[in-house]
Amino acid sequence: MAFEFRDSMINDYWSQGYVIFRRILPASLLRDLRPEADKARALAHELLGPQAQRLQPVIKHPERI
Repeated sequence: MAFEFRDSMINDYWSQGYVIFRRILPASLLRDLRPEADKARALAHELLGPQAQRLQPVIKHPERI
């Protein structure tokens, strides 16, 4: 099933401040992205500590990603 916009998403955004877009990426892309995200997370924790939330800019570490 593909992504489908619903009017309730607008209400969710205004009441909660965010919307979760489900089924917007194909499962095959998620399978490919997860290992890469794990690499970046491990590198961020190594360089910035276990509380690191992001690694920016990633381009500064091309040999490690």
